[in-house]
Amino acid sequence: MERVPTSAERLALLAEHGLDLFARLSPEGLFVEASQGLVSLLGYSFEYLTAARLRDVVDNEDLQPLEQALARLGDAPGARESVTVRMIKSVTQTAWVELRLIRDGPASGGVLVAGRDLTEPRRREEELERAAAHDALTGLPNRALLSARIEQALAQKRRGGRGFALAVADLDGFKRINDSLGHAVGDALLRLVADRLKADLRGVDTVARVGGDEFVLVLPEIETPDQADGLARRLTESMQLPFLVGDHTLFVTISLGFALHPEHALDADSLMHCADAALYRAKDLGRNRWQLFNQDLAAKRSEYLKLEHDMFEAVRNGEFLLHYQPIAKTDGTVVGAEALMRWPHPERGMVPPAEFIPISETNGLINLLGAWALRTACMQAVRWDDDGLQGLSMSVNVSPRQFRHDDFFDQVRQAIAESGIESSRLVLEITEGVLLHNPEHARVMLDSLKQLGVRIAVDDFGTGYSSLSYLKRFPLSSLKIDRTFVRDMGQSVNDRVIVSAVLSLARELGLQVVAEGVEDIEQLKFLEGKGCPLVQGYYIGRPMPPAEFANAARAHRPDPDKGK
Repeated sequence: MERVPTSAERLALLAEHGLDLFARLSPEGLFVEASQGLVSLLGYSFEYLTAARLRDVVDNEDLQPLEQALARLGDAPGARESVTVRMIKSVTQTAWVELRLIRDGPASGGVLVAGRDLTEPRRREEELERAAAHDALTGLPNRALLSARIEQALAQKRRGGRGFALAVADLDGFKRINDSLGHAVGDALLRLVADRLKADLRGVDTVARVGGDEFVLVLPEIETPDQADGLARRLTESMQLPFLVGDHTLFVTISLGFALHPEHALDADSLMHCADAALYRAKDLGRNRWQLFNQDLAAKRSEYLKLEHDMFEAVRNGEFLLHYQPIAKTDGTVVGAEALMRWPHPERGMVPPAEFIPISETNGLINLLGAWALRTACMQAVRWDDDGLQGLSMSVNVSPRQFRHDDFFDQVRQAIAESGIESSRLVLEITEGVLLHNPEHARVMLDSLKQLGVRIAVDDFGTGYSSLSYLKRFPLSSLKIDRTFVRDMGQSVNDRVIVSAVLSLARELGLQVVAEGVEDIEQLKFLEGKGCPLVQGYYIGRPMPPAEFANAARAHRPDPDKGK
């Protein structure tokens, strides 16, 4: 008859297989013996453990699997079962442990227990699962978990539950903070925003971060416009309170777009589309606003997306072109041109820049279009030289996003090199906001451009921040007085004073001035009387294709052979 191994032999065998937690139980389930490894894992005293039962240190939720495993052992010596349970560590914590239960021989009639600590592998597994479903920066649900929560809400409605709302939220002014104070401050701010959103919502709500400063909210039981309005009011008021990040007191606001299920859409993608359309409208209304979806917004959003699609096609097909508006002395002599982008749409005709430029800023096409415009304008100036229209300056508008792009300086340098234009004839027009958005970056970039020989003009002067300090901080060449001041000079004493003051200030600082928006002889005569050197506007000439511009410029330039 085969000898049954003793308890010590079985424990030694288990130890050889890497199991390091040992105990022996009495027939009543009490601990008779416990290894030091088990005592250390659980954190109890040896005396307490040997006076307790196995079930006393197993989590309540795992008692049933443990009892079932013990029942399956039966009474046969050497019978064994495996079970994984959570064992209570010092009352407040738990450890995942894989247990091997072996029916001891007739001498004791109890059970041998050997185990392996699975806590760390389980913790790593849970961390990986959490990382796959949560945003690493804020700890909020990410897109994957958000999709699951939306589908869960849809399923509950199909089973007869209540409707819900989906909201898309976007921070106002975050990019300014991120660019000026750095990504570390921006990241800290996003974490605080996430915490505040969670605090302002209920436990059944979901707030997810889906990228950048954009959040999506799944709101069960928000079923009516009034309920959405009340929540939006609470969130926007909460976000107006300051955020403290290190030594910085920061202010951001939030814009929200709401869509209701099932009123506005029946599936997740359509619901998100409706909320996005509402958000775009909210941001059009200004900062700290919210909007509930309606069908008019759907039509506008659809039109926007169609125009955006057509823009990509237009770039691919080379449909964009440049027109040129004259810049002249007050006697009409054309001395320069401003390159202005035009888009002749095959169906809509000429699309106004006010429509397509903002779209290109949003979708990133502006950098591609800006680089093309810069290169094309420089080459055109050189072609006019070859045609006898020599020495014209060429002004090119630079968008804020293009100016901040990593390769902007290389774009300028390459355009000059490829075209052969004298760098001093190239004028880059930027807005006041570019200078104050990230002053240090702006100063470094402008210093580099000055070394290249390029001139810098501040466009729309007087309509932005108008901080006179930047006139001495940055290497500027000229100011362009905004058309709104020139337009109303005849009726507004204040506008005449402002124009006169800008001209006087520019003379003292050695800056060139161009007055934009000159549309009649009275405006021209006033500017001439105030000593304004250069003017631009419909009275001087509208934006024109290159050949038409050349003819108009020749008609208003002195004949170099006259008088010889």
